[in-house]
Amino acid sequence: KFGKPLFITEITVPSTLGTDGEALQAEVSANLYRLWFSVPAMAGITWWNLCDGAAWGGTKGEGKNLAGLIDDRMREKPVYQALYQLIRREWNTQVRAETDAQGKAAFRGFYGTYDVVAVVGDKPQTFDIVLAKDAVNTHKMMLE
Repeated sequence: KFGKPLFITEITVPSTLGTDGEALQAEVSANLYRLWFSVPAMAGITWWNLCDGAAWGGTKGEGKNLAGLIDDRMREKPVYQALYQLIRREWNTQVRAETDAQGKAAFRGFYGTYDVVAVVGDKPQTFDIVLAKDAVNTHKMMLE
């Protein structure tokens, strides 16, 4: 309504119920990230606690919620894997395309910077392109 970017900050999703709690933390967190990622005005999400027990007050304060992405021995928790799957697999564009007779290729991808490798014969050339919101996302690459 206001035309401003939205940011979700200081996320704390506890996992204090052992293995069941870690599975629930992963499920809830993945669902929240899907919801937030679906909002067009969303500009960023900040997870608050990387490691279990390291939040304010340690294990006697906020750290007792075990809300980290990794445990106190620096091992990935299920929530880490769930968010990794979303961010690096599901929401990551990998495309292989060939140009048409006019030398054009098209793809649909998430906003961001892409490394494009164009190959003519056996000679690869690398380009960076940016897909940006509210922009004309047409890029011209001149091959040598």
